[in-house]
Amino acid sequence: MHFPSLFKQFRYSHLGQDTVTVNGNATSLNHLYMRSVLASKRLRIAVSVTLLFFLVAVAVLFHDRLALPSYTLPSPASKTSSESTTPASATLGSNHNHLVSTNEDVLEAVAPSVDWSRFAYVQYVTNTQYLCNSVMLFAILERLGCRSERLMMYPEGWKPDTSKGDEETDESRLLRTARDKYKVNLQPIHVQARASADSATWAESYTKLLAMNQTHYDRVLSLDSDSTVLQCLDELFLLPHTPVAMPRAYWQWTDAKYELSSQLLLVETNATEFDRVMRAVDSAPRNDYDMDILNHMYSASAMVLPHREYDLLTGEFRGGPDKDHSLFLGNPEEKWDPKKVLADAKFLHFSDWPIQKPWKITPETTLDTHAPKCHEDDCTSRDIWFGFYEDFKKRRKEVCNFDV
Repeated sequence: MHFPSLFKQFRYSHLGQDTVTVNGNATSLNHLYMRSVLASKRLRIAVSVTLLFFLVAVAVLFHDRLALPSYTLPSPASKTSSESTTPASATLGSNHNHLVSTNEDVLEAVAPSVDWSRFAYVQYVTNTQYLCNSVMLFAILERLGCRSERLMMYPEGWKPDTSKGDEETDESRLLRTARDKYKVNLQPIHVQARASADSATWAESYTKLLAMNQTHYDRVLSLDSDSTVLQCLDELFLLPHTPVAMPRAYWQWTDAKYELSSQLLLVETNATEFDRVMRAVDSAPRNDYDMDILNHMYSASAMVLPHREYDLLTGEFRGGPDKDHSLFLGNPEEKWDPKKVLADAKFLHFSDWPIQKPWKITPETTLDTHAPKCHEDDCTSRDIWFGFYEDFKKRRKEVCNFDV
């Protein structure tokens, strides 16, 4: 069909003013010609097609101008089994490529539609010192207004509520503080330990893996208690589906590859998967602990979280600008900027061997030798590092009424 010639015929034909009689009425030849053109099947098709293209063009124009970003929100329905509900994820619609986890404004927008009771920050404690650390961490989550629930797994022999006449213990007092002041759900558990473990520090670290069996939640985020939360981590619960997510242990570069760090561990709860992990624990070599087992099982499949935000070590601030920070920064060219590093970080782990953990006393000689120093006139890294320990000491007194 040749549309231009048809319209040209209609537009440029010069018609005379002769008349004819039609059904007893005088009718202009112009009118008859016009009727024949309008009655033409070809013309009707051409007009219809042109009108259709016009309407489609208008629809596309207004859609691009008026369309708003769309969100894929997690269903608030309660979970009926450990595998029945796909864990929550939230991303911007097709007009944008940004993940919710990188956009605090978007997280604020979707937060009211998320059932945060499906998720929990999890701590496990095996002794009084780590109990205090955990309560301190939950106190930070409360102060920051983090949305997800909080769960503490504690030894089944401890009692948060004492009977009349029973002696008050630090354990019962701190458990009640966690429950009543910081909205922590308490879960008594049997501490997981291996008699063959060589290190007392790590012998009970398998208890962390019990987080995978907390199937009344869809996802849990396990945080080592010898750490500090600098910003809320709620966005991690909204990541795409993955059984396990962990940051790189960036300080451990071995055999041309990184291991994954279990200091921050995001898991989708699953009773079947938990049984598989427990079987791996039972058959693990003598010196393998939770981090080793998780690497053996998930190093090829886990989602890798950025360590700059989710696993910064205090030891990175020792040595100042002369220290080789390339493993942390990811390249040898980037300049060390301690203020920017701290501003970007959300989770900080105390790791400064041979300097002791912040609730223990480090000999002055060790501190003088290994604590960070000023470099020329720049004391930024040193001041930040000492600030971590002073802040921990202050909060330990305020929350637990413990001295260092």
